[in-house]
Amino acid sequence: MERLYRKALIYTYAIFILAAPFSQVSMVHAPILPPRVKVEAGVDLRVGKLKSFLAKYNSPLTPYAGKFIAVADKYSLDWRLLPAIAGTESTFGLHYIPGTYNPFGWGGGKIYLGSWSNGIEAVGKGLWQNYYLKGKRNLTVEQVGDIYAVSPHWPRSVRRWMGRIGSYQLSAAK
Repeated sequence: MERLYRKALIYTYAIFILAAPFSQVSMVHAPILPPRVKVEAGVDLRVGKLKSFLAKYNSPLTPYAGKFIAVADKYSLDWRLLPAIAGTESTFGLHYIPGTYNPFGWGGGKIYLGSWSNGIEAVGKGLWQNYYLKGKRNLTVEQVGDIYAVSPHWPRSVRRWMGRIGSYQLSAAK
């Protein structure tokens, strides 16, 4: 009985530790609109900065920072959204079903996307077709989360990663 009590106590403690970062995040229901692009000398700074952010996490997606930006621009998504979903679903491609190239949890993570590049394109296009074109313009992360994920914590996690990417952008630019 004491062993069971200890396990319960450890699991409860772990849940509180994992939930602690979410307690500091305020819920914002702002639309996911692409932010203005900062270009210096004809170079889009988002690519290098996203690449640095992903490298910080040893992500296999690091070489695809440019693809994330190109797909976001192509489908009028916030450039931080797809990387943030990958952060929430697979810790930026570190934990996913091997061989699926699906760091987004798309289709429960079981859909085989063929390559990282194809996966980024497929999910960006899927969000655009299945969410934006179905009448929900100016989507919020919460509206996407209602369809995309079962977990009520998903929107907060995605917003947290978007914020971290955004904060990293500011600190990296200094």
